[in-house]
Amino acid sequence: MSVLERVKHTFSMVAEGYANGCLIRGDGGLGKSYILGQVLREWGGKYVYYTGRVTPAGLWTILNENPTILIVLDDCEGLESARCVSYLKSSLWEADGRRRVNNVREDRVEFLDFEGRMIIVVNDWARIRNSNVKALLTRLHCIDVKLPNEQLKEMLTRKARDEWKLPSAVTEEAVKHILHMGDLGYQLDYRKIDLAGEKLLYCTDKGLDWREYLQDLFTLQEKPFHIKTMMESTRKAKTIIKQYQAYKRYCKEGGEQPYSRRQYDRIRHENNMTRQYAR
Repeated sequence: MSVLERVKHTFSMVAEGYANGCLIRGDGGLGKSYILGQVLREWGGKYVYYTGRVTPAGLWTILNENPTILIVLDDCEGLESARCVSYLKSSLWEADGRRRVNNVREDRVEFLDFEGRMIIVVNDWARIRNSNVKALLTRLHCIDVKLPNEQLKEMLTRKARDEWKLPSAVTEEAVKHILHMGDLGYQLDYRKIDLAGEKLLYCTDKGLDWREYLQDLFTLQEKPFHIKTMMESTRKAKTIIKQYQAYKRYCKEGGEQPYSRRQYDRIRHENNMTRQYAR
């Protein structure tokens, strides 16, 4: 089952009342918000959407104003604070047949019975060593978004062709570069490549050299292990033979299987990995 299908099924489970909430988590730039946006558009139901920084008072207001509908909290900073987690736990977990959220003030105690559903999208909660957050995660259905390059290539190709408002020739050239980067082993960053579409549109509208910018896309992506080690070996050795020997040594130290000499030469050439470039 693909990540998109998993998100769809879990979302349907929440939206149709089978579950109170779910958490979509994964590294930044993987397209979590884009996937969720697709699912929300297909669903077509009523929901409220929030992103940005959320304070405890702000979260209380959100819950208080939307107690019966679906709430989407997308990449909201501050949700991991103790008070916010307390509100979220109460709104997602039933006690005595209801989900009562209390807000204790100096002069009074406020409460509300939350009957809605909640979708939370975050980047790095898996790395937070916080007992409050861990307690919250036990009250949610969690989906870890880990997209391989093949799925990212498919998503980015579809987005470029369907949503980027570029001339067809520019779009196809961009798609060609995206697929080429994925084939070379670059870890594609959905967010950065999506932003690249905006700059390509600017370049074409202003008559600038969009081809030169397209080449710069390579520098925006995180280089994979083998390309990093190739660049390092290029810096350290003067001849290609010694560079390949250094590359194999780095692979052995990193526990990776090195490319054959033929593969090494091809990828090195395609990445223009001369000594000047490596510097």
